[in-house]
Amino acid sequence: MTARKLSKKSMALGIAILALALVLCVVFLTRVGGASTQVPTHYLSGSFAFDVNDINLLAADVDYVFVGQVVSDDGTDYRRNASIDTDGDFSAGSMPYSKYTVRIMENMKGELIQEKDIPISKYGGLLEDKSAFYAFEGDVFPAVDGMYIFYAYGQEDGSLLLSGPGSVREVSGAKTSLNLKVFDTDDKIYSDTLTAISENTFVRERTRYVSDYDASK
Repeated sequence: MTARKLSKKSMALGIAILALALVLCVVFLTRVGGASTQVPTHYLSGSFAFDVNDINLLAADVDYVFVGQVVSDDGTDYRRNASIDTDGDFSAGSMPYSKYTVRIMENMKGELIQEKDIPISKYGGLLEDKSAFYAFEGDVFPAVDGMYIFYAYGQEDGSLLLSGPGSVREVSGAKTSLNLKVFDTDDKIYSDTLTAISENTFVRERTRYVSDYDASK
């Protein structure tokens, strides 16, 4: 084999390696649902009391279901001494909770106030040292201005928590009309959620809390 042929093969191999490196960079510059990240995503492992991907069970179990527009991304809270299980690797550390402000467009289950925007938290997010993004596989983190159906649990401190994959689902067909965001009521997730709420009889025994943003307060 001639030196020229070897040189061409070496060049081709170099280009292939460079292309692979670029692909890997794209993997790390990824998006988890609507939220853009520039760090590797570490997937959380979790054990749930039911199949959280089953919209019938999820809608029946949570305290509040609503259509909301994300007004702002408010950063991340860190709760100390949390037990973190990522990709089967269990360790102790500080667990991130992503914070958002949401405008309630429609209450589907429970009655949250609509006269002002309310804060919500979602389990997972950017680590405190900014080294990685923690999320359940298949989870969606909402983007500002996006329209979603939120499945939330009331917490003992009066806050609202979104936990696990399936707790945020984008409403397709969201559009702007007269500078007002509206959503498509023919959206399949919307209609399936309404059906699940009205027809499902699944009841899980657990302690339930009323949110500080409940309209009854």
